[in-house]
Amino acid sequence: MSAEQYTRYAPRSAWPPPEAASSTIRLASMDDIPRLTTLFDAYRVFYGRASAHRAAGEFLAARLSTGESIILVAGRPRSDEIVGFAQLFRGFSSLSLGAVIVLNDLFVIPSARRHGVGGRLVDAAIEYARQIAALRVDLEAHPDNAAAIRLYREKGFVADEEFVHMTLSFRAS
Repeated sequence: MSAEQYTRYAPRSAWPPPEAASSTIRLASMDDIPRLTTLFDAYRVFYGRASAHRAAGEFLAARLSTGESIILVAGRPRSDEIVGFAQLFRGFSSLSLGAVIVLNDLFVIPSARRHGVGGRLVDAAIEYARQIAALRVDLEAHPDNAAAIRLYREKGFVADEEFVHMTLSFRAS
């Protein structure tokens, strides 16, 4: 997906005014993969990756079919259009002796931003974590993504000052 296709994907004017905007949040199924793949590819392009629509779909299908991830989707009312998603991974804390949910990916199409869709997806992720008795929800955000950091802070997330996050990459990402 080129940058031009990404910006053309959904002009802001296509979404109703904020007071009328609503979305339904539900768990994704394998039937959602074709529509979800377009958003997942746009998410990757947003973070500077080259479009890889087919590989993105294969990645999502593999994670969902094996239960390795939980994907929450936000849809327009009375429509099958997906306007946002959150991908969650389950992990564990050895120190706390319990389950942890990692909110790994969150994306809302440009036309649905600033209408509460991202907040509703975060709320649903938190509720899912509570339902499975997870100890906490972890996430990371790009330091330049001020809107996401603001949203996460509004939802009660705080920066981890106890541990340093580090990465060792084996190939270019």
